[in-house]
Amino acid sequence: MKEIREGNLVGARYNALLKSAIISETDINGNILLVNDEFVKSFGYSKKEIIGKNHRLLNSKKHTSEFFKDLYDTISKGKIWRGIIEDITKDGDEIWLDTSIIPILNNKNKPIRYLSVRFDVTRFMK
Repeated sequence: MKEIREGNLVGARYNALLKSAIISETDINGNILLVNDEFVKSFGYSKKEIIGKNHRLLNSKKHTSEFFKDLYDTISKGKIWRGIIEDITKDGDEIWLDTSIIPILNNKNKPIRYLSVRFDVTRFMK
């Protein structure tokens, strides 16, 4: 009985995260494999429009190459990267995101996918 309650709690936490965070998953080349409804709402792309596209489509071009080098160096080593990223929506609006990028590792501890969990902080950045 305790396992069932704990399982329900894990499921409830997962559902709460899906409803509050902007979530996407990419392959190691940055091609988008999965997005949640909050992603669709925040960026304005339908799932059909965005899945299969490269995440660079969202790049605001406001960050330096050093910024992205640090990001990619961190996640390619299997470590979590956290920071604030400015992206661009389908309509061309700026969106600031408190972002965690979590590598999903294979059995040899090499990244095979990247999970991004983001929260819109645009209102705090203006």
